[in-house]
Amino acid sequence: MNKYFLTAIIGFFSVLIGLCLGLWFFKQELSRGLLREQKSTPAKIVDLVLRASLRAL
Repeated sequence: MNKYFLTAIIGFFSVLIGLCLGLWFFKQELSRGLLREQKSTPAKIVDLVLRASLRAL
C-alpha cells in the first residue's frame, strides 16, 4: 500500500473520532445546561449553545 493512502486513512479516522467525541461532549454540556434552566427560551438555548461551543474550544 502507498504510504499516502495509509496516512489519509489514519487522518480520516482521527478526524471522525474527534468529531464524535466533540459532539458527545457538546451534547453533555448542552443537556446539563438545559436541565439547570427550568424555563428555556430560544435566547437562553442559543446562549447555552455558544457557551458549550466556547468551552469545547
